[in-house]
Amino acid sequence: MSNDNLLTNLAALISIPSILGKPKPDAPFGESNKRALDLVLKLGRSLGFSSFNGNGYYGYIDWKGNFRENEVIGILGHLDVVPADEYKLIQKDGMLHGRGVVDNKGPVLCVLEAMSLLKQSGYAPKHTIRLIVGCNEEKGSKCIAKYKTDNKIIPKASFTPDSAFPIVISEMGILHLKASLQIKGLSKHKIAINGGESVNVVPDKCCVVIDGVAHTFKGKSAHAMCPQNGENAIYKAVSSAGTKLSDLALVLSSLPSALRLKDDSGEQTISLGIIKTTDDTVEMTFDLRCPVSQDIAGLKTKVQTAFAMIDPAVKITTVHFAPALSIDPDDIVVRSLLDAYTSATGMPSGHIKTGGGTYARALPNTIAFGPAFPDQITNIHEPNEQISLDNLFKLIDIYSMAIKNLDNNLMSHP
Repeated sequence: MSNDNLLTNLAALISIPSILGKPKPDAPFGESNKRALDLVLKLGRSLGFSSFNGNGYYGYIDWKGNFRENEVIGILGHLDVVPADEYKLIQKDGMLHGRGVVDNKGPVLCVLEAMSLLKQSGYAPKHTIRLIVGCNEEKGSKCIAKYKTDNKIIPKASFTPDSAFPIVISEMGILHLKASLQIKGLSKHKIAINGGESVNVVPDKCCVVIDGVAHTFKGKSAHAMCPQNGENAIYKAVSSAGTKLSDLALVLSSLPSALRLKDDSGEQTISLGIIKTTDDTVEMTFDLRCPVSQDIAGLKTKVQTAFAMIDPAVKITTVHFAPALSIDPDDIVVRSLLDAYTSATGMPSGHIKTGGGTYARALPNTIAFGPAFPDQITNIHEPNEQISLDNLFKLIDIYSMAIKNLDNNLMSHP
């Protein structure tokens, strides 16, 4: 692909609204995710690589190795996205804007371009290089769980271009909790609330009906790992209901301080992503990012205790849990990737600890590596997701060198 072809293919991929949809045969995450997967696998074949479709859960593109064909070096990216108002690539003033341009369609195509350029240059990989693309990263990574079930060969080392540079060596735990409680009088006073689409996004819109009159409240979306960067529209809607929902508003406002904990891996956060009422029942789904030292069972107890002030019979259920991840900063894979980053960019090395979650938790021996550069504003999970053209093309150089470094440096490692 030339740079122009890369942008053409990226525009086509971003135009597909690959959010979680209704499952169909060979499309377990909806028809749009299947279309995105089919497009990328077809592109891989057009560049001379082989491809495999894992029944719509995932796919991979292989560049066969010459010495250790059955030993795989993996790169994991995802094609599903969080919801957006529109699905269109816009180029303006040296910037690219569009849902998935960073998270994660843009980096996936940059990795594929890196593989293609290496192949054209005559480079012959010793291991098989495998670009694995999933369709459910934003909703629990069931795609990679299926990959592990289907495949006996797990890559000996992988990276995922789905976080930040220089390199991520620690990811906080992720806990999604659903609270279901009764608030008497909601249906009698014709009160209803409906807001949020995805638990890992701070909701920017919430509708509340009070005495039969509908009101829409606007906020500012943000990634749930940093709720302080957004304005939660649900909190505004609940507070607007006055005394009718004053107890709920009080509990919601007190939860961050009640759960407060900070260690070297980060600080505890909580974000209310979805709320829905049916008659007198309120259902809320929360995204919590948990430091390594957090007692998860104790955390759930604190949430239970807080809402029991409103309804002693409140039900708190775990929707999803991903344990915290820590990686040895002196690992050969870490050093190989950091060398690629510093050599390709001239920028200083370093290690990152994040509240974000990536495929690094889903597949063994995987490390998050890019694509966001230090001090770069990407707006992932927000309106106006963006990356500069220069930085997008710089990813190709970094990932080309990363593939070569891993391929060569891991020859001496079992």
